[in-house]
Amino acid sequence: MTDRLRITPWSVHVTLPQGLAADALRQRLSVMERELNHLKTAVADMKSALARKDVRALGSGLLNSRNWTLSVAFSHCYVQKLLGMGAPMSSGMANTASPFPDLQLDVLFGRAVKAGIEDGKRDSSLQGAVAGPSIHPISITSVLIGG
Repeated sequence: MTDRLRITPWSVHVTLPQGLAADALRQRLSVMERELNHLKTAVADMKSALARKDVRALGSGLLNSRNWTLSVAFSHCYVQKLLGMGAPMSSGMANTASPFPDLQLDVLFGRAVKAGIEDGKRDSSLQGAVAGPSIHPISITSVLIGG
């Protein structure tokens, strides 16, 4: 298995939040959990719309998926920044524990966006092709690490 997005060299340094910061983290994690549930619903809606060949519902599901994905990304960035605030100083570059998730996440999310667009462009050439045994479902793990 390869690391398509080159994410493995980017470690994180976590410090346990105290007081109000810990409360804020708990609240954000609850929000993030709700966001993920909405995202799962959007994916289910798209699968259902695709099966029904309902373009309008497919578009609505796509819009909801995009919006909830961005919301989850926002929450993740918040959490990573909050957990890294007490970390010792580092460069924030690959192969270092980084208290600078802004740089790290900007790079990694950018790579994920680029790879997703490239894969979508590649697979859009399959329009009209009939699925055969060589086309396999792709899990989120395989997208992130290239399985």
